[in-house]
Amino acid sequence: MKRSTKLCIILNLSCCLCISLIVGSVVAIYMFGLQSKMPDPGFCTRKHAAIAMECAKKDDELGAAAASLNHTSILLRRPEDYEPLGGLCFVTLQCAREIKCRAIRRILNDISICGFIYYYTKEFSECADRLYERRNDVPCLGEIFNENNRTPKEACQKWKSINPCVKEAIRNECDDKLGILQFKWEQKSQKANSIYCEEDHRITLGSEEAPDN
Repeated sequence: MKRSTKLCIILNLSCCLCISLIVGSVVAIYMFGLQSKMPDPGFCTRKHAAIAMECAKKDDELGAAAASLNHTSILLRRPEDYEPLGGLCFVTLQCAREIKCRAIRRILNDISICGFIYYYTKEFSECADRLYERRNDVPCLGEIFNENNRTPKEACQKWKSINPCVKEAIRNECDDKLGILQFKWEQKSQKANSIYCEEDHRITLGSEEAPDN
């Protein structure tokens, strides 16, 4: 066989190999992209549920620590009083990251008060300090920051019903004309419901379970 013929065969084989690699790569990328766009099937194993229960216990400890700061007589304190809770939040969130099941992880994120703690002590802290300074001038701020005698049920009802007035105070005292802080306050404050309201604390970590393999 002539040298030129051998060279031609080698080149043809090399081209075929390159084309195969390119096609294979394209198919792999396409399949990976297709899989990433597929919806979460929602199936969670008992192992996921067990980890979630451990995370929920850690969140209970966090809630108890927050509740110790917020007795029924005082609904909310200044942001710096909640900063020590950041460590407990970190532990809770680290635990949640171990859960690969997105359905359960989403539930944990929804019920955890860490979203409120982080917001109140970070992004909202400057506005919170302004509101605190006005607590004796704006009635609903006094209801939150000043001491009042309440039963647990009354504290729960007050916390849930006071949002409209607080949002108005945020608008006026924190120059929130666009309503960004008001919207976030309404969203984040709901995560603190379990501190004051027993019925919000009783949330079942429900999901479809698949048997462990």
